[in-house]
Amino acid sequence: MYKLRSKLSLDWLKLIYFAFVYPYILHGIEIYANTFITYLDTLTKLNNKILRIILNQPFRSHTLDLYRQCDLLLLNYLNTHQLLILVFKFLYHRHLVPSTFHDYFSHNKDIHGHSTRTSNNLHMITPNTAFRKSINVLCYGMIYLII
Repeated sequence: MYKLRSKLSLDWLKLIYFAFVYPYILHGIEIYANTFITYLDTLTKLNNKILRIILNQPFRSHTLDLYRQCDLLLLNYLNTHQLLILVFKFLYHRHLVPSTFHDYFSHNKDIHGHSTRTSNNLHMITPNTAFRKSINVLCYGMIYLII
């Protein structure tokens, strides 16, 4: 990247980033981003370093500016975005969701027969894995925005 940044325009450097770096970050982020923040520190620092190289910014430049210039989300927001896509697919395009996720959510009306204001809300089973816990925290706070 160091050698390429002087020969290619910013648009081409972004294309190279989205072709060779971004797919590896995006692949499986729902799983590996739900860990301790110290485990993600190396990946975050490496991504920030690549963005600084692409944008030809000094070491002390703010990371938020780097992400804004490249139209990227920070890793934790990218994780939230991917989890919301998973929940959206579950609600509206269930055939696109792997079968392992089919028992993650159900509607309150499927749990009990009472007609309540929250009968169309999602009911989530008590989590027993870290991934389900992260979906629970996310969904309890934001799932009503989708519905």
